Amino acid sequence: MLYLLLSIGILLLILYIWAVSDIVDFKFKQIIQYPGYSKTFYLYEQTCFPPDTVTECGDYHGKVNTKIGFLPIMTTKFQCRCLFGEPEHIANTVVIPLEANLDKAKSSLVINLNTGEIIQK
Repeated sequence: MLYLLLSIGILLLILYIWAVSDIVDFKFKQIIQYPGYSKTFYLYEQTCFPPDTVTECGDYHGKVNTKIGFLPIMTTKFQCRCLFGEPEHIANTVVIPLEANLDKAKSSLVINLNTGEIIQK
């Protein structure tokens, strides 16, 4: 009986930790990868808890990650207090509008698919 209670307690603790970490972690949004280019970018967003519309939430973030070569290690290339719009592929770049951006000086993000360089506009 004691083992059953301990195992249930451990299970509940694991579920609680998983639920809390899911609240504060960034949620995967989209992969940006085009044929002919070696760079792959991953868009992540974090919104309020409980989830609501972005106009009612004053605390949201977005970030762009990329993998380091063939390794499963990710590095953050860009981070902002914003959410991402739909990416648009133009020539060898991708333009991502910054929606609900708290930094009004920047309205979009331009990623060079050849070099992986990120430019804010």
